[in-house]
Amino acid sequence: MQTPAQLIESFQNAWENHDANALGALFVEDAEFINVFGEHLHGRQQIITEHAMTFSNTLRQSRIEFRQVSSRPLSESMVLVHAEWTMHNQLNPSGGVFPPRNGIMTIIAIHDQTDKSQIISLHNALQSNSAAFRAE
Repeated sequence: MQTPAQLIESFQNAWENHDANALGALFVEDAEFINVFGEHLHGRQQIITEHAMTFSNTLRQSRIEFRQVSSRPLSESMVLVHAEWTMHNQLNPSGGVFPPRNGIMTIIAIHDQTDKSQIISLHNALQSNSAAFRAE
């Protein structure tokens, strides 16, 4: 059975190669993907299309590093995964490079009869210093 860590490793490899098709192959056909901007992508094809566009633009030099991955089973065939990441080398609109940024993905994945894991739903969120937003 593919472990959550192996699924995240496959995600990272697809990202590092800027391969939208390989990234899309990690998702079920009718997957849901919410990106860091809150845009809700529906289905594998839209996930592929959107990532192909950004991999050829602002993410063309990007690298993603997963710092911590945790998981817990939801059923015999379903797992919840949290994966903290750091993004490096994302280009800004003027061609410069943004500083590294941190985020976390919440993923629900299923295992099929061949023990292959695929993502049903992924919600990606930026992490920030929330202390600035808390009342003193």
